Amino acid sequence: MSKILISLITCFSILFLQQKSATARSVREIGDALRLIIPAYGFGLSMNEEGYDGAKQFGASILSSQITVEALKKITHKKRPDYKEGDKMDSFPSGHAAAAFSGATFIHKRYGLKRAILPYLGATFVAYSRVESDRHHVSDVVGGAVVASLYTLLFVDKAPNTTLYADSNGVGINYNLKF
Repeated sequence: MSKILISLITCFSILFLQQKSATARSVREIGDALRLIIPAYGFGLSMNEEGYDGAKQFGASILSSQITVEALKKITHKKRPDYKEGDKMDSFPSGHAAAAFSGATFIHKRYGLKRAILPYLGATFVAYSRVESDRHHVSDVVGGAVVASLYTLLFVDKAPNTTLYADSNGVGINYNLKF
């Protein structure tokens, strides 16, 4: 599954870098795709576990996060950077950043930091893409990431087949997944 994520991120990066002038639209499209890919990767990892505990925890954290994001949007009524008269005022917090960081933080909490490094980089790119394309302020993407991270920390446990170890060679994490 991680090979699929790496392949997708590589393809998007190559497409992005091949363009002589990267437009806000291309950055936005890559961010739009990654905000779906990252949580899908986390969900896929959870489906490789015996039982459905990981999938249930993933569902609880991402659903709670998105419900909170939508409620905060209605409460705060913050204008987006590209606001035009008549648009909805729903800038804070960023749902895209929340979705991407839900996936990345889930992977980190459940399977360890090593497995979450690329998803965190992707989630950071999603946040960047929202600011770069004038859809959100920096505070909006930070808010989305914080909401997602808090729910993940609340609902998600380390995978039962993940163990921490320390020996004379150092400290690490072992995890086993069925493919």
